[in-house]
Amino acid sequence: MRTTSFKLVLSTAVLIWAVSTVHAGCQDRTSPRMAVAFQNARTALDKNQTGKGLQILETFSQKHPKDRHYLLFSYLGHLSLQEEKTTQAFDAYRSALTLCQEKPELWQNYAQTAWSLSDYPAALEGLTKAYELRPNDELLFHMALAHIHMDQPEKAVAILEPLISDPTRALSLQWLESYSSLCLDLERAEKARRALVLWEKRFKTEPRYWRTRSIVALHQKQYEQAAACLKIVATMQELPRQDQELLADLLLQLGVPLQAAVLYEEILAKTPKDNSLLEKLVSSYRMGMQPQKALDAINRGMASGTMDSLWQTKGEILFSLNDYASAMEAFNQAILKGQAEGRTFLYLAYCAVELDQTVAAQRALRKASEFADVKKEAARLMAWLGNHRRAL
Repeated sequence: MRTTSFKLVLSTAVLIWAVSTVHAGCQDRTSPRMAVAFQNARTALDKNQTGKGLQILETFSQKHPKDRHYLLFSYLGHLSLQEEKTTQAFDAYRSALTLCQEKPELWQNYAQTAWSLSDYPAALEGLTKAYELRPNDELLFHMALAHIHMDQPEKAVAILEPLISDPTRALSLQWLESYSSLCLDLERAEKARRALVLWEKRFKTEPRYWRTRSIVALHQKQYEQAAACLKIVATMQELPRQDQELLADLLLQLGVPLQAAVLYEEILAKTPKDNSLLEKLVSSYRMGMQPQKALDAINRGMASGTMDSLWQTKGEILFSLNDYASAMEAFNQAILKGQAEGRTFLYLAYCAVELDQTVAAQRALRKASEFADVKKEAARLMAWLGNHRRAL
């Protein structure tokens, strides 16, 4: 079974505005006229006039092109983002970084705007520089995400592994989910499983943690473990439809069909016209030796007009219940609707025999003999019929 990828999101970086001492480059003070422009922009912002604040700083930059300061471009970037002018913001932060490369928040904001523009190499550059100046695990995680977007999963794993392997770190569950997804994509399910086990104590109360473990278990074809994990999720929250059906499918595969049937019935109560679910429900009851319930499920689907493909199955169930006349009707419906197989005619013959309809049985057996998979059985029954008639 394929696993779905986890959603990857870049956190919004903190944008800095308030600075009491104004500098040029990273150290020197601004000119008095720039300080006045900053104050005027601040006044506009205090009145929720972001556009006007941006215009004030843009006008100053145009009038005084030689009066450059990283704070001017940083503020231009910040206000451009507020006005949803992302490309303009990116250019402003890049200009700020030509004047000052020692401020991690500048690199972080540069990375954010680059990410918004899907420029992941630039985003990675900004995140890396910010991390070098002020290391923190959040930046490392987003560096890994940048590598993922650049189709470099090996590099992403190399960044995440030191975080994942140290249970003393303040790890986010999203990081663990992303690492597990990467491992599955790289066919390293066992590494994902070991990482999840390592963090069980921290995240055992989180439904998402157990769902991730179920995905990894599925990837490893550990279906019993996958079902156990989904059962834990179900004790914490109502399972989404997709997970509820997955759990039912697993239970069916693991040989506990009546437990699966309970879940299929719950889903069908909300989506009664889902043919695939009805078919699974019928299979569950048949495997659980509940033929009458399987028949009831088929009749329910047929009554709703959404299930007209199980006449063969219906006939087989009726045959097992010794209702040969009704079974014949069902098999004949299967033939009329183009659903007939070799075994359809073979069952039809058996029903006819039970009802002492020898001619009908022979006619059905002649049709059955046209199918290679039942040809021998049809010939055996035809011979038996001949002997039986002679004995009479």
